[in-house]
Amino acid sequence: DDHAIGREHELSINLISPLNFDADNFDAYRMATMAKDELAVCTGADANFYKDLELLKQTAKFIRQSRSGSPQPGRDRIVAEKGEQNGRRAKALEMRLRKLMGSARLFVRGDELEIGGEDAQERISKAFQSLVDKVYTNLPMLRGVSYTEADINKAVQSESGLFGSDGTGINEAEQDVLSFINAQARNGVKVSVKYLADRFTSKPYGWPITAVLCLAGSL
Repeated sequence: DDHAIGREHELSINLISPLNFDADNFDAYRMATMAKDELAVCTGADANFYKDLELLKQTAKFIRQSRSGSPQPGRDRIVAEKGEQNGRRAKALEMRLRKLMGSARLFVRGDELEIGGEDAQERISKAFQSLVDKVYTNLPMLRGVSYTEADINKAVQSESGLFGSDGTGINEAEQDVLSFINAQARNGVKVSVKYLADRFTSKPYGWPITAVLCLAGSL
């Protein structure tokens, strides 16, 4: 609901929950994504979900407070029954939330994504990949290669590059790194490994740090 949890990242998922007073204003959230690198997951309003969640919290608080006193058989039986009811209520709320997430409307860069299925995790994963593709437009330069730490030494020791080079030249990703280094050198900037990492792990690249190290080592 527009409040970040944890530290900020270049990409984010903004879950517009049923608790949001403006949850049904889908056009507003779609428009908001035009200027943000985020995936908006809009569940829509659900007054009953809100009421039941509030009851869940109130009951849990009542149970905690009731258990703090001295034992009273009659009261303790009632508290135990309330606890069992609340446990069932929590499971029911979780199932309802899964359904809400599974049918949520998904927005990226001002567009609504048409992603079928009801599995919330699968839908959100596919939607987030769409955001990655739109933000990290230079990610395809890696051509799907998964670089590992073990490849770093190989890259340094190889005379013909690590992947996609036959020894007569350098691949597209290596060329981009080299061009950046040369441009910085012309401006009198000292290029460190951290400097390279900051550049190529960020937008519009989004390369893994291992990929940056391998490409630098290969060069």
